[in-house]
Amino acid sequence: MASSSSPTTNTTTTPGAVFLTGGTGKVASRIAPLLQAAGIPAIIASRSGHAPPGSGYTAVRFDWDDRTTWEPALAASTQKHGGLSAVFLVMPGMLEPGPAAAAFADLARARAGAKRFVLLSASSVEEGGPSMGQVHALLRERGERGEIGWAVIRPTWMQENFATQETHLKSIREEGKVYSASGAGKIPWVSAGDVAAVAFAALTAPEPPNRDFLVLGPELLSYGDIAGILTEVLGREIAHGDISEAELARRHQGFGMPAQYAVILAAMDTAVKNGSEDRLSDVVLQVTGRPPRRFRDFAEENKAVQWIRMSLPDTEYGEQQCKNLSRTFPYMDKATHLIASPLRRTIKTRLQPFSPVVARSTQIVSRPELQDYKVDIELVRKGWTALEWLYSVSESAGDDGLSVVVTHGVFANVRFKDEESLSRRSCGGTRSIGPSSSVIPMTPHLTPVLVETDDSKQRRGAPPDLLVT
Repeated sequence: MASSSSPTTNTTTTPGAVFLTGGTGKVASRIAPLLQAAGIPAIIASRSGHAPPGSGYTAVRFDWDDRTTWEPALAASTQKHGGLSAVFLVMPGMLEPGPAAAAFADLARARAGAKRFVLLSASSVEEGGPSMGQVHALLRERGERGEIGWAVIRPTWMQENFATQETHLKSIREEGKVYSASGAGKIPWVSAGDVAAVAFAALTAPEPPNRDFLVLGPELLSYGDIAGILTEVLGREIAHGDISEAELARRHQGFGMPAQYAVILAAMDTAVKNGSEDRLSDVVLQVTGRPPRRFRDFAEENKAVQWIRMSLPDTEYGEQQCKNLSRTFPYMDKATHLIASPLRRTIKTRLQPFSPVVARSTQIVSRPELQDYKVDIELVRKGWTALEWLYSVSESAGDDGLSVVVTHGVFANVRFKDEESLSRRSCGGTRSIGPSSSVIPMTPHLTPVLVETDDSKQRRGAPPDLLVT
């Protein structure tokens, strides 16, 4: 990897432990296995303080909004690994993250000997600009003083947004639409795996890059193009809902995004409409030696991650949903296990649309953990949410097998090991349109985790960290 001529003093690193903030997020969770494969300890720093079950990573509790967690996280890291060689910075959604980044960088250098800092920013954010632009400028300044080695990873919009962001998931699932204010503007959609590969190289190269990397995908696609690809891959019509910037900001706020941040994010769509992302680069190829992944490949590989919310099967609408699911479910011939909560409705949801699977004498399992109304939440302890039984069932199905999970209730939520708060997907209906079940295809390559929704926690007055995932 090429580096700039910026002066660096004592910033060359040998492979050592790497501290990954946002450790369970889209990018950091993909960096961790790359580090592990290279024999470099990966420290998963997250609000939960837990790593994926069976991963072998070191996990520490870390919260950007709670500075009392910073020093203990660093102390635990150094106690186990003797110090840090690098830190991956994933800042929270705040308008001015510069002060927090500066304070933590100082602490990581002083307490853990960290010499290199790699920031996850965005292609739309220039050095010195708002938000991550502040941290970008900070790292360059510290680097030019010879205090640290640094790099800034600036990916464009990620393909995984369509599989993790509730705004997209809900509209695709319930309306058959993807919404934007970008018109016919094009974006070089990039894979989180490609972003992680570039970040891994920046974190572990013998010499610090001391530069930024504009990480882009291999093709320019508008939201209309994306809708067309999803239509072909999912086998049902997906359309582009082209709305105004103000309407998009209101949609973001409707999903719980702070007003200021929603306005900024919506404005980025207008910038896309005006051509801000109409560009390509060879960074992924130059750094990794392979071309970046296409969006169609992402869609094909991840279509099993979609889940379908079902209404009562014994209603006219529910019966129609069951028929549609039976007709469009892409893995009917591969399902090897059917798993559901032991309620009449979810059993019917399981049996009606999956009659071809049942006819093959596929194994059927009922689990009370998949419904909320019979679970005494106060008896739940840390570790229960790992759902090792579900992972074992999925794993035992073999590489070509598929477990179909039918859930019930607000409490039952399934997420996957590479996501955090934004990926939590409600499988219950009381916080939306009424009672519902959800059908979730589960491959052996995904680690499922059952988590409680924030709404459920608030209803019973529980502290947010009672259940750790």
